[in-house]
Amino acid sequence: MDGLKYFTAIVPREKEPSYIEFLKEYGVKYVLSQFCEGTATDSILSFLGLEKSEKSIIKCMVRDEDEKDLKYSLLTKTELGTSGGGIAFFIPIDGIGGVSAKNALVGEEPIKKENVKMDKNTGCVLIITIVDAGNTDVVMDAAREKGATGGTVVKAFGTGAEIAKFFGVVISDEKEMVYIVCKR
Repeated sequence: MDGLKYFTAIVPREKEPSYIEFLKEYGVKYVLSQFCEGTATDSILSFLGLEKSEKSIIKCMVRDEDEKDLKYSLLTKTELGTSGGGIAFFIPIDGIGGVSAKNALVGEEPIKKENVKMDKNTGCVLIITIVDAGNTDVVMDAAREKGATGGTVVKAFGTGAEIAKFFGVVISDEKEMVYIVCKR
């Protein structure tokens, strides 16, 4: 579905309510948040004089025509991009399951479709890894060897008979999702 972006922000947990309120004031219709945790090692935290912090991952749909203004507002009116202030990124969306889902996520106003081509030369990528609980250190060690500086762990749970799927991978209650934003 041209015309939409999937917005994700990973922020300190105590800042979550203010970011959700900011997005709603900006006109975002539906915001989802989950508790998660960072992956910085004890030695890195000690070196920087920091303690392990709890995080929230905030996700919503944003219209293409709102992306530029939202980016500017996030950088000028929030703590994103500052040390410990969190990160955010936009991912192009190529499909949503039906008109009612689209209306619930972004409202009934038609989506302006722009011919936006994926820029293969962007500086960063998002890597999402799904692993058994307790194996995030293996993922982060490998990622750090290749230059990644950190990641975010999201606990993933299935819901009874309904089995959640993410990019075709079954998520059971023993899984963790590791989000790593790094240089391409």
